[in-house]
Amino acid sequence: MNLRNLTHQHESLTGTYVQTKLQFLTILDQVFPEYKKVFGSLYSPTSLSTLLYYQTPQGVNEETADEIAEMILKQGVKRSYKWALEKAHKLKEAADRDPFKRNLYTSHIVSLTMYINPLLQYQKHLSKLDKEIDAWQKNLKNIK
Repeated sequence: MNLRNLTHQHESLTGTYVQTKLQFLTILDQVFPEYKKVFGSLYSPTSLSTLLYYQTPQGVNEETADEIAEMILKQGVKRSYKWALEKAHKLKEAADRDPFKRNLYTSHIVSLTMYINPLLQYQKHLSKLDKEIDAWQKNLKNIK
C-alpha cells in the first residue's frame, strides 16, 4: 500500500514539476533567453541557483567573470574553479548576446524567482521519493 501511495505522489509531483518547468521557461524567454545556452542542463541545481543571483543580462554585466565564478562555486558545486570560470564567461557572453538589454517589467523578475524556488524544491522531493520507492522495491524483492 505504501509503495502505491509513493508512486502516486511521485506521478502527481512530476506532473506539477513539468508544468512549473514550462511556466518558468515562458518567463525566462521574456527575461533572459540566452541563459539557456550557458549550462548543459538548464534545470540543474547549479544553473537554477545561478539564475537566482543573475536574473537579467544587466545583473550579469554588473559583475566580473571572477565574481560570478566564485558565486557558482559557493553553491557547493563539485567542480573546479576553471569550470566555474568557463561558465561565468559563457554567462557574460550570453548577456552580451541577449536581445533584452534592459528588462522593462519587474514583475517578470518576481515571476522568475517564484518559479525557480519551487523547481529546486520539486527536484529534492522527487529525489527523495525515488529513493523511498527504490527502497520499497528492494524490500519487496527480498520478501519474494
